[in-house]
Amino acid sequence: MINQHLFDDIIEKAEEVKSKSRRPVAVFDLDGTLFVYTPRVKQVLLDALDGKEDQFPGIKTLIENIPHTSYEYLVVDTLKKYDISMPGLEDHLLTFWERWFFDNKYIKHDYPLPGAVEFVNKLSENGIFIVYLTGRDWPRMGKGTEESLIKSGFPMDKNNSKLIMKPRFEDDNWAHKNRSINEINVLGDVVAAFDNEPGEANILADNFPSAVVVMVHNIHSPGAPPLRESLRHIENFNDGYLK
Repeated sequence: MINQHLFDDIIEKAEEVKSKSRRPVAVFDLDGTLFVYTPRVKQVLLDALDGKEDQFPGIKTLIENIPHTSYEYLVVDTLKKYDISMPGLEDHLLTFWERWFFDNKYIKHDYPLPGAVEFVNKLSENGIFIVYLTGRDWPRMGKGTEESLIKSGFPMDKNNSKLIMKPRFEDDNWAHKNRSINEINVLGDVVAAFDNEPGEANILADNFPSAVVVMVHNIHSPGAPPLRESLRHIENFNDGYLK
């Protein structure tokens, strides 16, 4: 059962926008907001250890036994959390992770947060245009991202949704999302926006002050700024309202 209270609040704002002959828009981040991506991290680390048993004995088994739900944001913090250490291991895993985590090949290991697919589809069915605003880049992750959204059942018709990705891997996430605000405003009036990164959720709150802006509580980058007081808070898209 989706979070009906949150859904109703968004629909109410959408109806106000429609009454002015404007199109209501909802904005969603992907990693950590609509998708659980830690299975991708785990698979990357396991593949990094293929054929490395002599160099790093027993490490692959240790990582296999760590639930992906227990992963920290940084790979090194996950290793420290489980006291996994060996000369050269950290550098090897990080090098492999940096090459493959941001790649079409591994996106298939992600899965949607509970209630996410139903929630987004119900918004779409009620005439709300869906924007996927992600820090993923198009050259390395575009094809896999489109396939993942379609396979998971999220709206992906050009008439009811738009995927906005970074044009280059090197681009900063915050700068990318700030630059995308004007593009989103052309599409209609934002009535809801969701992100799991506090800094990026704040960007959404600052730019869409009349929208329902939601912080999805999930792992996020360390050293995050304080959250805007106007933000709503959820753990997933099912019942279970935090604030």
